Amino acid sequence: MVRLQWINKEKFVEESGKTDVVIAAYTTAQARLQLYKYLENLGDRSLYCDTDSIIFSSKPGDWRPMTGDYLGDLTDELPNNNIEVFVSGGPKNYAFKLIKPDKAGNQTCCKIRGITLNYKNSLELNFEIVKEMVKGRMKSITVTDEYKIRRNVKSSDIITCVEEKDYRIVFDKECSRTTTQQFLMECDVSGMFFLI
Repeated sequence: MVRLQWINKEKFVEESGKTDVVIAAYTTAQARLQLYKYLENLGDRSLYCDTDSIIFSSKPGDWRPMTGDYLGDLTDELPNNNIEVFVSGGPKNYAFKLIKPDKAGNQTCCKIRGITLNYKNSLELNFEIVKEMVKGRMKSITVTDEYKIRRNVKSSDIITCVEEKDYRIVFDKECSRTTTQQFLMECDVSGMFFLI
């Protein structure tokens, strides 16, 4: 976290006349349409998607999106590897186990919005815990971050404090497939991430 203080001066760089919120909205809409095109082709094989990524299951002979290096192309974030087990508890809340360890030696990955997964927290909240919660064997878990850096709103000082967060599964809607099949796929899963 960085604290910045500034004073406005009379001399500053004017915004370009080519900057427009409409252009930004149009670009975002086109990226979303491209994402929907991929999702339509993948159909029921798509397990998870966000504004910039798709995780889908794949068997030999199935259609796979092309990958590339340019804006709007898909990038395989797991080259020469596949996801063995994928679990999701809702938006921005997923974990997976790789068939073989990645370059850093990790075989599992856990992403949860709003919770810093440092070493200590990863011991308490990880792939296995998310998997158990999705299966309904656990209701919630409290994660403590002893060195959370934040800003004191009143004084604008940067402070370190203790923060506790409760984690629970946030997705409880009924699905067309069984819940276990929807969230716990034990098959060849390819992780393709869409670059916007």
